[in-house]
Amino acid sequence: MGSKHLPEAERREQILKTARHFFEAKGYHETRIDDIAAAAKLSKGSIYRFFDSKSALFVALADYLTSEFEKEVDNLIEDYGNQPKKLIIAIYEALFTLLGGKNSPFRVAVRFALAAGEDKELRRIGERFYKRWIEKIETITKAGLEKAEFVNVGPRATALIFVLLLDGIILHELVRGRDPVIEDASIAIEQLLRLICK
Repeated sequence: MGSKHLPEAERREQILKTARHFFEAKGYHETRIDDIAAAAKLSKGSIYRFFDSKSALFVALADYLTSEFEKEVDNLIEDYGNQPKKLIIAIYEALFTLLGGKNSPFRVAVRFALAAGEDKELRRIGERFYKRWIEKIETITKAGLEKAEFVNVGPRATALIFVLLLDGIILHELVRGRDPVIEDASIAIEQLLRLICK
C-alpha cells in the first residue's frame, strides 16, 4: 500500500514521527510546517487536516511520546509485576536503551519541558504524565515492601526519588553524552537499590 493511501491513524503517526525529528533538531520556533510536510511527502494542507496549528502538532507530539513511554513501562510491569526489584532494574535498563538510541525521545522531551512553562496544554500533559509515573513507581515500591524485597521505606518518597533520578539521568545524558552517563547512572541506581533493597 502506498504512502498516499495510509489509514488516518497511520498518517497521523507518520506526521508525528516526522515532526519529532524537526522539533528535536531545531526546536519549536525554528521548525516549519513546510519542512515537516516535505519530509513526510505530504502537502501542508494534509498536515493541517490533522493538526490545526504548529502548536497543536507540538502538543500532540508530547502526548504521543509520553503515551509511548508509558506503554513501554506498562509492558515491563506486566512482565515483572511480581518481582519489584527486577521491575525497577528493567525500567532503568529500558531507559538506558532509549537514551542510547539514535532517536532518543528524551531530547525532544526536554524541549517539551521547557515549553511547558508557557503552554497550559503542555503543562497539563506533563502533570498527567508525572502523576501516573509517580503512582506506578509508588505501587512498585509498595509491592516491594509487601514481598519484603525492600526495607521499610516511604513509597511516595521513594517514587519521587526514582522519578527525579530518572529526570537527572536524562538531563545528564543531554549534557555529557551517552557513555559516561550510562556508567554514572548505573552507579547511582545501584546505590539507590542498595539503600531500599534487603
